Amino acid sequence: MLGSVFHDTNNLAIRNLYGPDVITLDPQDKKKVISVDWEVWKLRMFTSIYASLFQIPNTRECILAVDDKSSWRYKIWPRYKEERKRKPKQSDIDMELFFKVYSEFMQELTDFFPIKVLKVPFAEGDDIIGTLVPENNTNKSLIISTDKDYLQLFSKNVKVYNPIKKEYMEHPNPEMFIIEQCMIGQVKDSIFNIVTPQDYPIGLRKPGFGPKAFEKAVVVGIKETLGQTKKIPKKKYKIDEEERTYSNDGFSLQERFDFNRKLMDFQLIPNVVKNAIRESYYNSKAYFPDDPGVMHEFFKKHNWPEYLEQYVKVEQKLLNLF
Repeated sequence: MLGSVFHDTNNLAIRNLYGPDVITLDPQDKKKVISVDWEVWKLRMFTSIYASLFQIPNTRECILAVDDKSSWRYKIWPRYKEERKRKPKQSDIDMELFFKVYSEFMQELTDFFPIKVLKVPFAEGDDIIGTLVPENNTNKSLIISTDKDYLQLFSKNVKVYNPIKKEYMEHPNPEMFIIEQCMIGQVKDSIFNIVTPQDYPIGLRKPGFGPKAFEKAVVVGIKETLGQTKKIPKKKYKIDEEERTYSNDGFSLQERFDFNRKLMDFQLIPNVVKNAIRESYYNSKAYFPDDPGVMHEFFKKHNWPEYLEQYVKVEQKLLNLF
């Protein structure tokens, strides 16, 4: 059985960006970034990708799933990821420059290596992985990301590896996992839990529904829980020093659950997005030019002795990818 490795590439890029040998901090202010060594960042990126080829037997395919600048989710949920936009800037790294370097490096990998770099309009990396992995019926799949959302894909042929914790993530019941996630919501993506109505105002503390509430719902029964209607009594809150009042006369938990599932369940990714992902995958350039020696030129250009000194071994491993 052959193996395919899938990288959640934006996740990979951000992880490597904040390494101590990539950024230099102000000795007087440890939160202030003085400079970023982009060559070291590129080396860290490539090393992570190359090392992943050894994690499952007979790896014959490496896919880098890259986020598009927009997502189809905004079209059905304009408040998607709104909390990220509200947070103050946590770093003085020039993110516009970061995405420029990132894009150029992805193009280099496409040009020099048999690696499939996929970026699809209105699709995020998880859409790409969530579409292609279930269709990889005859192969073993390895997903590399710190994002637990991929556990909905977990199976005997699909592994999910967290490179920060250096451990594989598992779940005994992937279907129950996605049901739980749709009920408790995701703060990081501004997908509210099921007891929070969609028109709930930003800045007002949301009603609670976390893992413990989900456990109680399992005991009561998921169907029975979702069959309920909730009301929000009048609550006062302030926005920009202006006092306001919010209330909701009643909303269906089933409808809230179904809405969240549209955003979170990989099986419900819109067909137009899935078809674009499939087209990108089957048309992607994942082959060597006439002379595979261009890889050596790539390593020489970047002056990476780690790969130049063992080039024959590296070349042989990469030649397996097509």
